[in-house]
Amino acid sequence: MEFASFESGLDGWVARAADAGPWAATRTRVYARDGDWSVQLSGSNTTDYTKLWLQRTLSVRPNTMYAVRLEYAFCCVSYESSEPNAFFYVADVRPQPAPSADPPFQFYLWSQVPDDSSAIAIPGSGAMWRYKRFRLASRSASDGRLYVSVGLRYAFESTFSYFLDSVRLTIAPQT
Repeated sequence: MEFASFESGLDGWVARAADAGPWAATRTRVYARDGDWSVQLSGSNTTDYTKLWLQRTLSVRPNTMYAVRLEYAFCCVSYESSEPNAFFYVADVRPQPAPSADPPFQFYLWSQVPDDSSAIAIPGSGAMWRYKRFRLASRSASDGRLYVSVGLRYAFESTFSYFLDSVRLTIAPQT
């Protein structure tokens, strides 16, 4: 299992964007679920298709099918008042990095991904840390790489900011 709480950096994760106006990915202490730091992804959606995500490259056995469990804490201050289809979760694993133009991610409508019952309110903010879990699978590339992505795709034009923390990644060959 790999774990990232972003206490000393991005822990091997790289910020990426597609179809985005100005955007940023920064470590912050504004909200943190595990420890003192999280990653804040923010930007301006001018295309109705903006995607911001963190991507991690894994070295595994070449040409092997893998089961991947991806878990993380997600916080968006405007989450409670968002339109039901305002954004989609990005949870993806593939044998090559996602292209920066229109990445073919697996998207999940927010209402299709129930919150873990252990959501935790952030006092005085109206926001909550919500735990998300995904089970994914992919064959590794011939060079033994897999690319895991976690983030959001925004479905309407607006500015936005969200936070990721406590990323857990479990990977095992499928038999």
